[in-house]
Amino acid sequence: MAVRTADTALAFGELDALTDRVAAWLRRQNGGRSGVRTGVAHVLDPVFVATYYGTVRSGATAVLVNPLMGEHGLRHVFAT
Repeated sequence: MAVRTADTALAFGELDALTDRVAAWLRRQNGGRSGVRTGVAHVLDPVFVATYYGTVRSGATAVLVNPLMGEHGLRHVFAT
């Protein structure tokens, strides 16, 4: 297993396939440009792992954002 939680597990092949899907979607959203900063706000689960690696695989820069931040904290992150 590549990633395992109490209720979910992803094998390496599953993680790789999900990572590819995220990367392809981000490339379409970013117009294929690399280096685009992309916010990743998600609880720590297998989808987070695929989203992080998909962001990196797409050529974007992953900006990790705590999803539990309040509005003020999120505004600060996106302003800087």
